Amino acid sequence: PVGSRQVRTIEAWGNGGQYLIIIPEWNMTVTFTAGNYNLFPEMEIPLEILEEYILPAVQAD
Repeated sequence: PVGSRQVRTIEAWGNGGQYLIIIPEWNMTVTFTAGNYNLFPEMEIPLEILEEYILPAVQAD
């Protein structure tokens, strides 16, 4: 979600915080690479960055 709005995504992810996130509505692809293997809370850090910083910045543009 971006604020109160839902944004459709297509995602692929792997162990350690590897993410490929496609947002067709915004013609945007986001890729994260990380090495937090088998560390569940840390593996979600890229998603927090996406939700807290990247998506609001793109929406504001």
